[in-house]
Amino acid sequence: MATQYKQLTLKERYQIETLSKLEFSARKMALKLERGNKTIAEELARCLKQRYGTETAHRFADEKRRSAAKHSKCTEMHKKTINTSLLLGLSPEQIAGRMKAEAGVIQ
Repeated sequence: MATQYKQLTLKERYQIETLSKLEFSARKMALKLERGNKTIAEELARCLKQRYGTETAHRFADEKRRSAAKHSKCTEMHKKTINTSLLLGLSPEQIAGRMKAEAGVIQ
C-alpha cells in the first residue's frame, strides 16, 4: 500500500533550518526527520536565493496550498441548478436524486 503524503509541519521546518545551519545534507536530514530525501531537498530549494528560513518557507507553502485549484465535479451550471432548487424548497437529498435521475450527474 502506498504511503500517504503528509505536509511538513512548522516544527519540522525549524528542524530543517537548524540542521541546515549545521550543514547536514538533505539525505541526513531526511533520515533524522524520517522523511524522504526528495521532500527535504525540495523544501531546501524553496529558499535558493538565501539561506533556508523557516518562516519564509512556511509562508510560501501556505500560499501555494491556498492557491491550489481544488478538483470538483460540481460545475457552475450544477451550482446554479442546486441554488435554484433550494430556493424552490427542495431538500439536498431531493436535489441529488433528481440530478442523478435526470442527467446522471451526482452519484
